[in-house]
Amino acid sequence: MTQPLPSQTPGDATTLQTRQDKLVQAQATYEWDWSWPPGCATLSELPVCEKYPPDFVALITSVSILMAKNHAATTIAQALLAGPSALALPPLPPPPHPTSADDLHANLFAAAQAFHQHHGPRDRPATPDGYAAYYATIQQTPIVTRQLKDPACTDALFAWQRVAGCNPMSLRQIKGLPADLRLSEDDWKAVVGTGSLAAALDNGQVYAVDFTMLHGVPATRYLGRQKYVCGARGIFTTRERSLVPVGIQLEPGGPVITPRDGTKWAMARYFLQVADANIHETMEHLGRTHMVMEAVGVSAHRQLDGDHPLWLLLQPHLIGTFAINASAKTGLIAPKGVIDQVFAARIDVAASLVRLALDGFVLQDCAPTKEIAARGLNDVAAIDYPYRDDILPVYRAIERFVRSYILVYYPDDATVGADTELAAWVDEVGSPIGGALRGIRRVETVDGLVEWMANIIHVGSAQHAAVNFPQFPFFSWGASVGGAAWGPPPGHHVTEDNLLALMPPWDCIFLQADTVFQLASVHYTRLGDYTFQDTRLSHVVAAFQADLATIDAEIETRDASRFLTYPFLRPSLVPASINI
Repeated sequence: MTQPLPSQTPGDATTLQTRQDKLVQAQATYEWDWSWPPGCATLSELPVCEKYPPDFVALITSVSILMAKNHAATTIAQALLAGPSALALPPLPPPPHPTSADDLHANLFAAAQAFHQHHGPRDRPATPDGYAAYYATIQQTPIVTRQLKDPACTDALFAWQRVAGCNPMSLRQIKGLPADLRLSEDDWKAVVGTGSLAAALDNGQVYAVDFTMLHGVPATRYLGRQKYVCGARGIFTTRERSLVPVGIQLEPGGPVITPRDGTKWAMARYFLQVADANIHETMEHLGRTHMVMEAVGVSAHRQLDGDHPLWLLLQPHLIGTFAINASAKTGLIAPKGVIDQVFAARIDVAASLVRLALDGFVLQDCAPTKEIAARGLNDVAAIDYPYRDDILPVYRAIERFVRSYILVYYPDDATVGADTELAAWVDEVGSPIGGALRGIRRVETVDGLVEWMANIIHVGSAQHAAVNFPQFPFFSWGASVGGAAWGPPPGHHVTEDNLLALMPPWDCIFLQADTVFQLASVHYTRLGDYTFQDTRLSHVVAAFQADLATIDAEIETRDASRFLTYPFLRPSLVPASINI
């Protein structure tokens, strides 16, 4: 069967009225709410048709069972260490497992929270390496294996996370240091060993991450324990294309701590990791993927007829999105939820960071081809940057596919400009009483429509994969990163005990690690899988799938020789939609 052409065709009055009636009904079903996170457009109520499907509930249940096995194994191990009296304690009660869509919506993170609240020990291991005890029945992650095998590579693992971790979008090339960051030529030579800081800046060999927006953010107490966060900056350079850390400043105008500073450097490194985690979770992950797709998707429901070709292209990229966002809104980022318990920033501040992320986001400018170049990181010869190397071919494949699809229905700019449903959709995405995304421009040309749809698909598939699936490999390792620091920044005299005091108590690292294990273990839907009825699209889909298969093989080959594995953007592992 052939899909109808865009908008009001066929154009008789009866058909137009039918389409309008359907949209009025959709607008009554998909209503806006901007209350939480404040100013972010979300659904006021999850429609029945958007609830978790049974196979997704079963998938989450299987993951929670794996977590329960790990809980039991670690509890037994702790009891054995504590002696016979601990072994006599009553066994763990069965963890809560979801049994329905409604149950899952209300209790998505229940298994992790139940163990944290009732069974997780409140102390911490005797040494940072002791956090490896978390991986009792769950496979130890590559960063942990590498760290334990080669403790001397800690700085390299720290730098790697700027280019291939959970948040590889914060690194940028800089041509000058901030005025209040005093890194001397002597510091540079002592750390780098060759050249000068001035020459490196001139040659584009200096890079930075800047989380100073967190300076002064109120941190909370949890279970009587104070949390800490710093507005940290990090300065890096390259050595044979590999990123190398040079210095960290924990607050604007503060001293620069370098790798020469021993334990103080290890503490500064941990604080920068904490800052990065807070920005990643609220801004890059929740804000610039989940909330963007909610704004786009709800607006599409309200303005595009169910037979509109743009809706048929978009729909596979919205499967599960509204359900997982509703769970996040009422659980993950709700007061007393996981973010509130584990992360440093007060929950109202964390929610405000989500809106701040959207204030600086322009959907039509978010293509990685533009975004990476804007950060000065498009030179393959200058820096090893796995996120760039993998996301760009995936995005270009999406762009080629979208153009082929669009041209089936929109042969020229005039057809795009005449589509009133498209215009209404774009307008609502940018309306302050609609999707509330900033900087939305009219879509009136074929090129503009290709950019619009390609960027949406990119955000809902590959970009979300890049910020979601690395979470367990990196955020489960308590010796590397916590959602908060649990001790103060380094003073004049520090010891290994001060470093260990920054790291999460066992109960909090269990909640942190279990939550990201759940988020990173669910691969539901796959990029490139479409079931269009229009036979004109068969070769378009086949070409896209072949393109993705080629890219998948190329990434697999690249990954085999990398410092640490980075498989997260292999198309075979990229879901089509944000559903976890």
